[in-house]
This record gives sequence, C-alpha cells and structure tokens, in this order.
Amino acid sequence: MAGYFTYVTSHNKPPADMAALAVSIMKSGDASPELRDWAAGVLGIQTDIGMPAKTAQQ
Repeated sequence: MAGYFTYVTSHNKPPADMAALAVSIMKSGDASPELRDWAAGVLGIQTDIGMPAKTAQQ
C-alpha cells in the first residue's frame, strides 16, 4: 500500500494553477528560499543534487 501511495503521489501532475504559481515563483528574483523550496517540490524538481562548478557556469 505504501509503495502504491508513493507511486501515485510522485507521478501525479500538480493542478495547472499550482504549477503556474510555482513557475512564477521560480522565475521571480525576490522569492524567499522557502517559497523556492515549495515551488521546486510542486514542480518535482530535485534540488539536493550537487553540480560541479564548471557545469553550473556553462
């Protein structure tokens, strides 16, 4: 049951209005880190992956 719940919640798309709000938060230059974390979660963006500095500069 827990596996099914995890699968369903991870493969469901957010409602269009929440996704639009999350995108606007991510595009905003003055959004707080908490809002950015929420928006990343809504959009399913994994933010805890490190990226080499050389790749980030490209």
